[in-house]
Amino acid sequence: MSSEPQIYLALVHYPILNQAGKEVTTSVTNLDVHDIARIAKTYDCKGYFIVTPIDAQRQMITKLRHHWDKGSGPLLDHPRRVALELITPVASLKEAAEQILKKENEYPTLVATSARANRKAVSFAEMRRLIHKTGPVLLVFGTGWGLAEQAMGLCNIGLESINGVNGYNHLPVRAAVAIVLDRLLA
Repeated sequence: MSSEPQIYLALVHYPILNQAGKEVTTSVTNLDVHDIARIAKTYDCKGYFIVTPIDAQRQMITKLRHHWDKGSGPLLDHPRRVALELITPVASLKEAAEQILKKENEYPTLVATSARANRKAVSFAEMRRLIHKTGPVLLVFGTGWGLAEQAMGLCNIGLESINGVNGYNHLPVRAAVAIVLDRLLA
């Protein structure tokens, strides 16, 4: 255990809910790949897992990383390159947790985020205290209309939702990641 937070991110594309509440797989988007990596690097996260069961999408992420690692990306000497080093494509949330276990020798605490209110969720203040008292933490973010029950069930803790000022609550995931990390680590 460490007083220095060991924060990892997971952006889950399956199992996700669609607008009708059905379990689906969402598409990986280039903006989420790049922008969340940059946010993760800014807040000193230890890794960023992109969770999709679709092999072609994981290959696309690997190809993008290769461009910045070994392709023409290093010639540009762009700060985006060091942020993209945090990315690991995985087929499942469980695989992400197992990779953290291998790296940290401790299974992470999985923390579900959601726009839906959850009376059992911990507050940002409580989670801020917890991340300094525990080992690795995997903050789990959903795409589409949020994490399906299967993904939520793998999480140990739910984090309170981000509430705006007028009842509208459908932030882009990139914004939600930035807000959550700022509230927990800044």
